[in-house]
Amino acid sequence: MSESEKTSTDTSLNEQKGASPLPGCIIVIVTMLVFGGLAVLYIGVGYWMNSQLDAITAPVPVEINVAKPSQQQIDTAYHKLEQIKQASETQAMVRIAFTAEDINALIASEALLTDLRGKAFVKKIDSQGIQTKVTQQLRSLPLRPDRFLNATIAFVPVVLRDSLVFEIHDVRVPGKEVPQGFIEGYSKQDFFKLDAKNEQLKPILLQLRRAYLEDDHVIIETGRDKN
Repeated sequence: MSESEKTSTDTSLNEQKGASPLPGCIIVIVTMLVFGGLAVLYIGVGYWMNSQLDAITAPVPVEINVAKPSQQQIDTAYHKLEQIKQASETQAMVRIAFTAEDINALIASEALLTDLRGKAFVKKIDSQGIQTKVTQQLRSLPLRPDRFLNATIAFVPVVLRDSLVFEIHDVRVPGKEVPQGFIEGYSKQDFFKLDAKNEQLKPILLQLRRAYLEDDHVIIETGRDKN
């Protein structure tokens, strides 16, 4: 391949990245849905919670400023996405480890996740969950002004029979005590679940074997038993 052809190929690949090269890849879409930057989240946790929302939310969002990832970090994250996609197509058994750096690189570069920039950032991954700093617009009840949850949320991935769920195990607001009822109501939203009803995701979801946390990684395993 000539140098000009190589340059043209590299440019084409970079252009594809900016235009979401893997729109059907589950990890990108999971990231988009879990961190919820593309819609207002309606929390239906009951009127008893209404008076407590003011104590744990704020009238304005906070800006989450993070360093821009390098091209190498972005390429590494996309390579892992491609491995998941290829494994689902071939029904191969693979084990892919995603770091906080990988997820943040996707938020910073993936076209589908543009609205999350400045609103979500994975601080770390540990045994308690994917520790994610978020600023999330909430609307608890009709006729109430919008409020913002500026918090750190711990997500834990779980593969069920035909779905991938990111369970919320904890919500922490600096200097505030978050009621358990709020955490439970927040975690029950369908916003945090992908299932095989989505025909685009079905081939991938049905090939997921496990999703779990290990040290400072999110592990995704494919190659589900056919029995």
